Amino acid sequence: MLYSVIGGFDSGNEDFKSLTIFKDEESAIEYSYFLEYEDGYDYALVEPHEIKTIKNIHKERTSHRIVTVK
Repeated sequence: MLYSVIGGFDSGNEDFKSLTIFKDEESAIEYSYFLEYEDGYDYALVEPHEIKTIKNIHKERTSHRIVTVK
């Protein structure tokens, strides 16, 4: 699991300069507090993301397309 954190303003705009990815939830939450209380953002969003590798995606597919090159 990875966590993305982005700061934003009440006007509804997120600032992609603040976008950061973390491996653990604790670090993501700490950064969100930093954005709000020290960096001047009105809010910070923390979103979890499940990471799928190509190998796992391949296993999940029920059908596979075979492409041949001439």
